[in-house]
Amino acid sequence: MIILIFSFLAINILSFWYLKRNIMNPINILSIGFLVGALALYYAKDDWNVSLENKTVFILILGTIVYCIGVLFAEFIVDAFFSESSLEKRNYLESRLSSNSVLIIALIIVEIIVTLVVYKYIMEFSGATSLSDAISYYRDTLMSANANLVQFPGWLNQMMKVTMAGSYVSLFIFMYFRLVRGEKESWVLVIPIIVYMVQSLLMGGRLQLIRVMLFTLICAYFLTMYKSKSSNKANHFVIASSKWLIIILPFFYLIKGFLGRTSSDTFLTYIARYLGGPIECFDLYIKGHYFSSHLKGQETFASIYQLITGKGDIQSLTFRWMQSPNGIWVGNVYTGYKRYFVDFGITGVFVLLFLLGLIFGYMYFVILRSIKRRNLAGYVLMCYGFFAYSIFFEFFDDTFFSVSFSVGTVLQLLEMYIFYRLFLVSAKSEKVIS
Repeated sequence: MIILIFSFLAINILSFWYLKRNIMNPINILSIGFLVGALALYYAKDDWNVSLENKTVFILILGTIVYCIGVLFAEFIVDAFFSESSLEKRNYLESRLSSNSVLIIALIIVEIIVTLVVYKYIMEFSGATSLSDAISYYRDTLMSANANLVQFPGWLNQMMKVTMAGSYVSLFIFMYFRLVRGEKESWVLVIPIIVYMVQSLLMGGRLQLIRVMLFTLICAYFLTMYKSKSSNKANHFVIASSKWLIIILPFFYLIKGFLGRTSSDTFLTYIARYLGGPIECFDLYIKGHYFSSHLKGQETFASIYQLITGKGDIQSLTFRWMQSPNGIWVGNVYTGYKRYFVDFGITGVFVLLFLLGLIFGYMYFVILRSIKRRNLAGYVLMCYGFFAYSIFFEFFDDTFFSVSFSVGTVLQLLEMYIFYRLFLVSAKSEKVIS
């Protein structure tokens, strides 16, 4: 386990140094997640009687190194195959930008209506009078074989995706004017993302709050770099923002009861199990040889499999809860690497992680090139911040290949692009990106 901790620490330091001291590079984002998970597991090792298999350590470390190679190969692709004019044509959209008040007000109204409808369905599904009980029932049923009992209408699902896309774009516009233009843009632009977070809590989701915070941190980081022309100032911004962890982690713990989590663990024990459990579960999975029989790629590309076969989510059928050697329940998530391993073996782990590194590396280096050329690739930056959640939580579970590889994500990206374009104006405006 010490080898695991020092390996991820070394990867973080080397990537930070090699990639010109940019904390928010895709290697750091993924390896920081694994470092946190490994440290949490180390904290709980005596309580759980943990002893990691050499094979587990090998897959986690070598798989991460292959991911790093994919990121670095993406730099070669961006530099070798795309000219400056080509990149500008494809990615650098904003020549003039306006905070469209009519669009924002319309988005807020629609989003509030959608959230109220979600609340109505959540309460009706369970028949409970307590909101906490209703959320607990919805979440537990959704993760069971009876998930069809708590399905929202198709139109409501689509409206939630549309308003979600608009919320993230609105937040990005707010940060652009504040951090780059230095203008006191109205806080009305932040209301949509606040309503979205309330909506997420209604459905029992806490990780979506972290996704919003990570999106905010990453976009603010690169916007600060774009404004200051310095990665050092952007790094100082991130370090100063880390104080919010003091608030986030206790809040994450305190709202568990309201959202239907019944754990009676103390704060540190709960956090250690939540963050360190996935690596331990992956190790127990390998030791126990719990290999299920299913189609190749069924876990890795769960959304595509569901679309093709029409069958429900396989998570409740295959992801059993694991107990540590001394009988303590650890969890039912196994890191993202487990999905790749059970579907395609060790070779598949390396291939998929190389592709993951290539995708995020491409976005990252396009953003850096745009900052260097003083023509910000705003939409690419939003996509990078939006999906960075997937690589940060790779130590927890895969959400990129299993969830984001779907028709729904393509539509969501299109919706974000449309919202982004709606903020672009061709006519002269008092507020423009120069």
